[in-house]
Amino acid sequence: MTERTFCAQVCSEEPIIGSATHADTWLLLEYTGTWYHKALEESTLAESVKEWVAAQRQGLPRLRVQLIKQHNQPVAAPRCFLAVAREGRFLFYSFQLRQYEDLLALDIADIARHPERYQAHRTDEPLYLVCTHGKHDQCCAKFGLPIYNELRTLVGEQAWQTSHLGGDKFAANVVCFPHAIYYGHVTRSDVPRIVEAYRQEQIYLAKYRGQSCYNAVEQAADYFLRRACHDNHLQAFRLVEARQEGEILLFSVVFQATGDESRHTLTLACEPREVTSYSTCKGTWRHTITYYHLRHYSHAPLVALS
Repeated sequence: MTERTFCAQVCSEEPIIGSATHADTWLLLEYTGTWYHKALEESTLAESVKEWVAAQRQGLPRLRVQLIKQHNQPVAAPRCFLAVAREGRFLFYSFQLRQYEDLLALDIADIARHPERYQAHRTDEPLYLVCTHGKHDQCCAKFGLPIYNELRTLVGEQAWQTSHLGGDKFAANVVCFPHAIYYGHVTRSDVPRIVEAYRQEQIYLAKYRGQSCYNAVEQAADYFLRRACHDNHLQAFRLVEARQEGEILLFSVVFQATGDESRHTLTLACEPREVTSYSTCKGTWRHTITYYHLRHYSHAPLVALS
């Protein structure tokens, strides 16, 4: 009997750097009903709630909405979390709803603009999401559920299952909040390392996909910078600028160290490759892999003005 092959196994050698979803605001909504392929759209949530979500997305183009759960039993009072994950400004809020229609009273853009008005809902508790959305891709359930169970033993109520996060071929996928740090191809042995790193405000570079506040090129530059400097602290660097050079697939990215304010400049080349893969999840499919190459790195200390 031929053993089944899953897309996450077929793509296990693909680079994961720069593959995190680019989002700077996250709505995490507890929903224990069936997650179909399009979890939110095909849910039994009222049309008024779906229309509210659509309106929030229109005002916040980089808003990401996830359905989350810890079990499949109905909940009388669903919870929801809101993360503002923008560089230098990471805020996390928890809301207890009486019913889903309570969402209609929330204005996510206002929360992001005026955090002082919502201090009562601020939380410092981290959250760990694991994609287990099997009806979107079988890999997410096969590889995600064991990682979720492992996380539950370590962090208890801080662990949640989530709908599609992006990048099912990188399953198991874990995202840590409030910083929205993506990890891919996570195994059981990685789980305690990810948790401990986050508790120490560090990034676990071995399985790092990127931080969602950055776009793909910026994520790749962030990875190469940390590898070059051996500094994995979450707040070690601040993005100054990222620009395309003369060549279409060549980029210059500048970061500033938050400690000594030195500047770090990286030149990255992007190399897209089209490949054909086969798995029992998707059959045969063509997809593009983007490789990032560090062409040049320079470090300039802060020059004090006389």
